[in-house]
Amino acid sequence: MIEISSSHPLNLGFDNMFTDGDLSLTKDLFKDIPPYAILSHTWGDDDQEITYKEVMDGSGKSKAGYRKIQFCGEQARRDSLEYIWVDTCCINKGDPVELQKSINSMFLWYKNAVKCYVYLADVSMPGDEDASECKIAIESKFRTAKWFTRGWTLQELLAPSSVDFFSTDYRWIGDKFSLERLIHERTGIPVEALRRYDPKKFSLDERVAWTAKRETKHEEDMAYSLLGMCNIFLPLIYGEGRENAFRRLREEVGRSVEGNGVDKLDDLAAKKEPKFTVPFVRDPKFIGRVDVIQEMTKQLDTRRRIAICGIGGIGIGQRLSDQEEEITIDVLPPKDAEQLMTVESYIKELEASDSDLQDYMDESLPDPRRYPDTVDTEVVEFTA
Repeated sequence: MIEISSSHPLNLGFDNMFTDGDLSLTKDLFKDIPPYAILSHTWGDDDQEITYKEVMDGSGKSKAGYRKIQFCGEQARRDSLEYIWVDTCCINKGDPVELQKSINSMFLWYKNAVKCYVYLADVSMPGDEDASECKIAIESKFRTAKWFTRGWTLQELLAPSSVDFFSTDYRWIGDKFSLERLIHERTGIPVEALRRYDPKKFSLDERVAWTAKRETKHEEDMAYSLLGMCNIFLPLIYGEGRENAFRRLREEVGRSVEGNGVDKLDDLAAKKEPKFTVPFVRDPKFIGRVDVIQEMTKQLDTRRRIAICGIGGIGIGQRLSDQEEEITIDVLPPKDAEQLMTVESYIKELEASDSDLQDYMDESLPDPRRYPDTVDTEVVEFTA
């Protein structure tokens, strides 16, 4: 159950105190949370969004952001709901403790909502047109909606069981199920996840890949937006940078895996610590392919040296290293002889501090000036 302190649902005005249709924050709700609707949207300019303070003192109605809050209230009324929750004005962002708690709880708030209304401010419905032309026009506008490019809206799509999409003029476009083909094509998210998101069925790398074409105002938020989707909690450290935020995310997921096996693929890395060196920044599109790894395992043994060729960045080397204790994977992505020489220099630096690696490399690393023509290496190509 969601614990709501000063992050309150909005009362829609069903009692005598609010018969004029004004919105008002409820008192603190700790238990018996009433059914509520929740709004998913893209933020406009900060000075045009309704704040917590403005709802408290009843101001801000002239701002552009008030329009979508009013829509959310009216739609909830039509769905017989008396409470709504909107992130722009239901979180007291001046309270750092509440802000931390809110971001860590956001996924649950969306998951537990009876209805989630997606307000697409840049999508308008066509006028009186032929039915087939109207459908084409709607699909085209829907695909290009800014909502699909924002980092936080990913969890807002997956967490709720009921998600309805509305145009800027409040007209219903469809729900998550009727539009699942378009959503899948636009986002690359599997239909299985759209229908019922279960974190146990998707690796962390897969979830990170879903964010590849999304953006957030603060670079760290790209990692923080995945907290609820990974069922973990982290303190927010704005200023740590995207790379550090993702490192902490992965570390916490790893600890969670050891406890309950959340990730079907990433739990392999938590069982042991194979010798695995990646001399480059991790690519968020780096996704494992179980079928490829299984085929590779059949062909590999400890007495053979193999150069693995194929599409880069699909996780072959990482997954193989996770599964085989006696194998060492060195990721060498250079595209020409000059880049290969650079990688060789990097590896030589590692040799100096690791005697086991030095022994291994002395036996198996080919001279880049001769690679691959004169090295007795079996080349196996894998595709995914």
